[in-house]
Formats: sequence, structure tokens, C-alpha cells
Amino acid sequence: MLVTEDGEIDLRELFAKIWASKFLVLVITAFFYFMGAIYVYFTPQIWKANALVIAPSFEETKQLSSRLEQLSALKLTDEQLPDRQLPDRQLPELKIADFSDFEKKKLFADFLDSYNSFDNKVKFLKVKGYIQPQKNDNFNLQSHVEGMAKNIIAIQKKNEETATLFFVADNAKDAVKRLLEYIDFVQLQEKVKVNKQLVEKIDNKISILTFQHQVQNVETLKLLQDEIARTELSLRISKAAGVEDPVENLNYQGFFPIDLGAKALNEKLKILKEIKNVVLLNPMLAIIRLQLNSFQALPHSEVQFNSYHYLQSPLKPLTPDEPKKGLILLMATLIGLLLGMIISLIRARNSD
Repeated sequence: MLVTEDGEIDLRELFAKIWASKFLVLVITAFFYFMGAIYVYFTPQIWKANALVIAPSFEETKQLSSRLEQLSALKLTDEQLPDRQLPDRQLPELKIADFSDFEKKKLFADFLDSYNSFDNKVKFLKVKGYIQPQKNDNFNLQSHVEGMAKNIIAIQKKNEETATLFFVADNAKDAVKRLLEYIDFVQLQEKVKVNKQLVEKIDNKISILTFQHQVQNVETLKLLQDEIARTELSLRISKAAGVEDPVENLNYQGFFPIDLGAKALNEKLKILKEIKNVVLLNPMLAIIRLQLNSFQALPHSEVQFNSYHYLQSPLKPLTPDEPKKGLILLMATLIGLLLGMIISLIRARNSD
């Protein structure tokens, strides 16, 4: 009996009965081990390559920083404004806040977001031919793509500056190769986006300055015409009053001053009509034109930069990530062993 009169299990007898059926236990254990081995052999292997990255260094963003410094240098300060100005002459400025999208940490964060973008993953897999669209199997294709995409991921833990990039394939060599290809693919997307933003900022400032120049020019021309009209009326009044020469302390409070006298007013009228360059009347036009020319002279060539810096370059994985060969064989062996012992005990009980 396996249970004594005191209600306790007799371990010696228990192990004796198991030992008596040791060949049965061994056969069942070997069978489960063999089935586990078959599963491991036929299950597709998943190899996961990884790389450790951080925000880019100065060298990796040198060209971008240089372009931003050029833009910052074009900011107009209050000391550069002329004392004699027309109303409403505020110039658009490129402020530091305009460059927040190009800070190293922001570039790195955008790179990680793009790396994790499902659309980018699918686009990359299709462009490289790693997935082939099938007309009548859309569901299986979608499931396959989602399965691949979930293992292509960038992970950055909270409050950590580093991030780990992962890419999977069915062998170690392809895992590293595809990881490098996908990093380059994402970086190219970011490079195109940032260069487009830079060009848009420059073109936007050029448009604003062009409009400002047009407005200032029209206002100055209108003021010139108004001044000519006032001078003509002042000249008529001066002639009618018989004031030929300048008069001091005339205390004339009307709209059309005549204290210069007819001779001076006539000369002033000639000068006003001869003015072709209205910059003489509004120096702000020259400043706007200078800034406009500076923006137009900025290069539109593509800026080269990296959004990340390697702390650990992609390395070939030494073991597959899935299936877990050792764990599967261990679990299969333990299950076979346990089941073999249970069966041997049941047989022993029935025989009793």
C-alpha cells in the first residue's frame, strides 16, 4: 500500500513501484523529448539583431548646426533699426524657438518615432522585397506583416538617454543586414523631412519679407505723393501771401506750412518730383531688401546629418531569439517524466 495506516504516503514503496516501471517511464520521457526536438527542428527560427543608440553628437549634426547658425545670424535686432521709420514696420524674425524642431534630442526622438512607425516598417519590407503582396490572401499577408512589424522596434526606457533598436530575421546574417538597412531607411526619411522643413522656413521668410517690402514701398510712394500735393498747395498759399523767402516765427498753424517761402517750397517740390528711389524717404526698405537678399542667398542644398549616435553597432546574434531550444526540450522532458511516473503508478495500483 502506498498509504500507511497513519494516512501518510510511503515514499519508499512509491519510488519502488516507479522503479519497477522504469523502462515505461524512460520510453514515455524519450518520446516527449523526441517530440520536443521535432518541434524545435521544424519551427522557423527567429534571430534578433540589436543596436544601442543615443542622441547625435556635434560631429554628426555639424552641417545642420551650421545652416541654423546662418539663419540665426539673419535675425534683425532693435539696434539695427533706423531712427526714422514709418508706422507698422515690424520685421519678421527667425527666433530661437523656430529651431526647436532641430535640436539633437528632438531629432533623436523623431528618429525613434519613425523607427516604430508601422507605415515605415511596411514600406521598408515592401521596398526591399521582404514581403510579396498576394491578390487572394490579404488576411494572411496582413497577419504576416503585423507579426514581422511587432519585432521591429525601438525601445527607450523612461528617464534613459539610450535606446535599443531591434530587427528580426530567419538567420543571424540577415538580421544584422536588415537592421542596418532599416536604420539607413529611417534616417533617409528623417533627412528628407528636416531638409524640407528648412527650405519651407526659408521660403516662408522670403515670402513675408517680400510682402513687407511691397507694403513699405507702397506706403512710402503714397507718402511721397501726399507730400508733393501738400507742398504744391503750400507753394500756392505762399505765393498768394507774398512770402518769397523763409520767415522765422511765423506761427502758421494750418495744414500747409508756408514758413519756407515760395522759393524754397518751389525747390522742395522739384526735389520731391525727382525722387525715384524711395529708400531715401524710408531707410526701412533698404534693411528689408538686405535681409531679403540674405535669405535668398542661403543655400538650398541638402544638409547631411545623423539623428543618432551608435554606442553599440549592430552585432550578429549568437543564438536565435525563438524558439527557445533548451527551454522547450527541458519542458518536454519534464512533462514526459511526470506523465511516465503517473502512468506507472496507475498501472501498479490496478495490478494490486
